[in-house]
Amino acid sequence: MSLKYVVLGLLASSPLHGYAVRAALEQRIGDFVELGCAQIYAILAALEEEGLAAATIDHVGKRRRRVYALTETGTRALREWILAAPREGDRRRDLFLRLLVAGADHRLVGEILRAHARHETTALARLRAARSTRAEQADLVRRLRIEAEIRHAEAALEVIALCRSAFERPRASGMRVAATAGCRASAAGNEGSPPGRRGRSPRASRTCLPSSRRAS
Repeated sequence: MSLKYVVLGLLASSPLHGYAVRAALEQRIGDFVELGCAQIYAILAALEEEGLAAATIDHVGKRRRRVYALTETGTRALREWILAAPREGDRRRDLFLRLLVAGADHRLVGEILRAHARHETTALARLRAARSTRAEQADLVRRLRIEAEIRHAEAALEVIALCRSAFERPRASGMRVAATAGCRASAAGNEGSPPGRRGRSPRASRTCLPSSRRAS
C-alpha cells in the first residue's frame, strides 16, 4: 500500500509521534486520500513490526507517547518504492504520492516522471492497437472502455509534462540567481585588479546582462 511509504517519507525528515504523522498527512494529502486515525496507527505499528521504523517512548508531562524514526531498512525500502515501476491499479495517484516523498530531490523527481511517462506511453500504444484491431469485433461497451482508457493515458502524459515543467521552473530560476551572484562577485573582484587584468571573462559578463541590453 502506497500510504505506508508516504509515512516513511515523513519519518525520513524527522522522528514523529502518531498525532504529528496524522496532522502532516492531513495537511499534505488529506484532500485526495481518506485518512482515519486507526488506519494511521495501524500503519505505524506495521512499519515497526516490519523493521522499517523504530519506536521510542517519549514522556511529556504525565503522558507517554511513541515516537517513530526511520531505520536503515526503512530508508532502503522507501527508495526502492520511489524508483519502482508504476503499479497498474493506482499508478496515477501513486505519481503524486511519490513526487510528494521525493520533495526537492530533482534527480529523483526526474526518474519518477520518466518512469511514469514510459509506462503511460506503453499503455497508450497497446490501447491504440486494441482499438484498431478490435474496432469491428468488439461490442459497443468494450470500444467505449478502450476509448476512455486512451483518453486517460493521453491526459496522464499531459499531466506528467506539466509536472516536469513545474519542477524545472524553480530550478532554472535558482540557477539564474546563482549565475547573477557569481557575475556580481566577479565584477567586484575586478574593481581592485590592474587595468590589464580586468575583464578577463567577457563572456561571463555578457551572460549576466539582461536580454534587452545584450541585444543593443
